[in-house]
Amino acid sequence: MLRHLGLELTNHCNLAGICRNCVNAYTTVPKGFASRDILEQTIEFSQPGQIFQLHGLGEPLLHPEVVPFTERVCQDDKAFYGSMSTNGLLLTQKMLRALLTAGLKELFISLHVPASVDALVRAVGYIEKHDSAVRLVATSFVGNTEVSEY
Repeated sequence: MLRHLGLELTNHCNLAGICRNCVNAYTTVPKGFASRDILEQTIEFSQPGQIFQLHGLGEPLLHPEVVPFTERVCQDDKAFYGSMSTNGLLLTQKMLRALLTAGLKELFISLHVPASVDALVRAVGYIEKHDSAVRLVATSFVGNTEVSEY
């Protein structure tokens, strides 16, 4: 069984062209958003207990249904471990609360720009204040890759 299963919610990115290590700017795949049908097909294909990653080359928080999609995955009978990676620019306290309420278990914030660091600080503060059990991981792509868990 595959331990990880991924669904790219979108290949749109709000940092397009900024990140030197990203291949998104060079792909010729048309930009778009995953549909509800694609989500259901992915869930049908999956196995119970898999880590279900809701990200890919794009910024998942740009998807207009990111919270309902997260809820569908995280509250499925197959007991998925919901995971997401974001650059954090759209991660407000309201969005973080909605994702955690939906059942998200792991959130990676990639620190590409100073605003990403601000998002990380807000997320850590929220998680500490609300005693959330989410696994929060910060990754830096400036210089050496560093991973810090909160």
